[in-house]
Amino acid sequence: MKADNSKSGTLKFTWNTSQPIPKDGWKLHYAIVGIEQNESVTCDKNEVTISSLLPNVAYRVWLTDAKDVPLLGSDLEVKTAVGSDYSQK
Repeated sequence: MKADNSKSGTLKFTWNTSQPIPKDGWKLHYAIVGIEQNESVTCDKNEVTISSLLPNVAYRVWLTDAKDVPLLGSDLEVKTAVGSDYSQK
C-alpha cells in the first residue's frame, strides 16, 4: 500500500493485491494512532482518497475485504501534511 500525504487534511491510498476486487469492494479502515475507534470507507477500486482529516496527525490504516478479513499483511502508519496558516484578506 502506498500513501500520498502531500495535501493537508487529505490522504490518498493506492494498493495492489493478487486478488480481484470483491463485488462488495474493499474496506479501508483508518484511525488516529493511539485511539481505538476507527472509521472505514468502502472502495470499488484499488485506490481511495480520504478528506477532512486533521493536519499533522498520524493515522493507522489497514485494508480488509467486505467481511473484515485483513489484506496486505500489516497496518500502515502515515502522517497527514502540516496545515497552512489561515489568513483573512
